[in-house]
Amino acid sequence: MYALFFIFLVTPTFSSVKATTVGLIIALAAKTIILMGGGYSIYAVSTVFSNEIWFVFGMSICVFNIQPKSKRVQGTIFGLLFIILSIAVYTVEISSSVISFAMGLLACVAVILMVAGFEDKFGRVMNSLAKYTMPIFLMHTLFAAPVKSVLSKMGITNTVVHIVLGLAISFAGPIIAAWIMKKTKWLEFFLYPNKFIRKVS
Repeated sequence: MYALFFIFLVTPTFSSVKATTVGLIIALAAKTIILMGGGYSIYAVSTVFSNEIWFVFGMSICVFNIQPKSKRVQGTIFGLLFIILSIAVYTVEISSSVISFAMGLLACVAVILMVAGFEDKFGRVMNSLAKYTMPIFLMHTLFAAPVKSVLSKMGITNTVVHIVLGLAISFAGPIIAAWIMKKTKWLEFFLYPNKFIRKVS
């Protein structure tokens, strides 16, 4: 949330290809600085430098009008590759910001291609998930982290079990929580404050 707050403060909404290209170059440069070990002296700066790239990537997809079609096979390959590499990184316990960034890029590509490839079959499911992207973004760690601790205390160390259950609860937990919060106005405010601000204004 802190990262998103600072990024919203400093990032304009790009509407042209030229402006988006410049923004993408700046975001990549900022991420490179972080990956090289710089920019950590001020929290707000390091937060923006580290996460700006994902924010700009999202806008770039819209501005550049990227619409992959019939990429089912490629999406499946990238998805399986991401899962295999995730298991390998988790098992070996590799901790590297460069690897984390590369895995993030791989995950984004896999999701985009799979959504495009399977939209005809799972369009309704994807539309339903799209409504809960903010709750999933905000709360996935709150649900996924305890799963790892509980499984470890139970003596379950299988990497595949950890990843599968972690992913499942990362989606299911926030969706259920958001559904409950929507039933109570003051709780819903924490997820969608702009919805209430518009009503007041």
